Amino acid sequence: MKPHPLTRHSISSVELKLPSGKSVGIPKCSQLFIRWTGTPITDTYGGKDVLNFDAEPVFAELAILGTLQEGGWDGVWVDTFRRKFRPAMPPACCDLPAHAQELYDRICRANDGNFAGWFDVFAWKGQDYLFVESKRKYKDSIRETQRAWIEAALDSGVSVDSLLICEWDFGWIDRSRVPLETKEDVEELFRMVEKLREDSSERKD
Repeated sequence: MKPHPLTRHSISSVELKLPSGKSVGIPKCSQLFIRWTGTPITDTYGGKDVLNFDAEPVFAELAILGTLQEGGWDGVWVDTFRRKFRPAMPPACCDLPAHAQELYDRICRANDGNFAGWFDVFAWKGQDYLFVESKRKYKDSIRETQRAWIEAALDSGVSVDSLLICEWDFGWIDRSRVPLETKEDVEELFRMVEKLREDSSERKD
């Protein structure tokens, strides 16, 4: 599998049966994020989880994209719900660069012109492409439309190693490895950070 920030985490494989009857093993990684506990956002797309990524409220798709961007990748969240490519939280949207648009169109044609089923994150770095599907652990599973999309992507020349299922859950801050199991844990950490800032300010005075 191509090296990227998500390969730092445990990689396994999910065996999926495609519409043609073929089976394929799709790489899967595990990732942990922390829950957003700041001011609630108004548009949650009907109740999507909101994560804290770099002290900003984001959906899991954008936290995954942000993790890849830290490793030098570029890309978008493929918002199939509102048919937009998003580099950040709504209302931000953008167009794909020409090389990515060409691949996107090719896969759509192979998928009978169907937009449904696209993996959530479409990323690229040089000549490499990566498609990442976000799945909340114990809550989400691969849909039939996604099985059809996977087959269309493979028929379009996409390598299976360019596909990735990111199974995520709430738990740890990846950068510091500090365990945060509950909302109260997160709030306690924020209080500790604020206290350190206050103490540092008092020493300067």
